[in-house]
Formats: sequence, C-alpha cells, structure tokens
Amino acid sequence: MLALISNLKLRASWGKAGNDKITDYAYSSSLTSNMNYTFNNQLLVGTTAAGRPNADLKWEETTMT
Repeated sequence: MLALISNLKLRASWGKAGNDKITDYAYSSSLTSNMNYTFNNQLLVGTTAAGRPNADLKWEETTMT
C-alpha cells in the first residue's frame, strides 16, 4: 500500500490558446466610390461606407484546464 501512494502524482495545468486567422481590416467598413448625391440641387459624385464596421471582432480564445 505504501508503494502505491509514493508513486501517486498530482498534475494540473491551465492554458489559453488563440486563433488570429481574421482577414485584414475585417473590423472596419470598406468604402464605395462613385455614389451620386444631390446637394444644393446639383448632382455630385462622392464616397460612402459600404457597410457597418464590426467593433466586436476579436481573436478566438480557448481556455483549457
């Protein structure tokens, strides 16, 4: 019985891994040009955002114990 207890080991570990495979500039909105606007009864060409930015985008994280 004593030999069984002397060979007993207690191990523990903790770690956090991540994934950074996010496409470039996915957090920001892109721009679209050649958009027509009316300003002071004149037709003007401009640029506007093509979508909403994603401020919540972040690295994937996995924590293991």
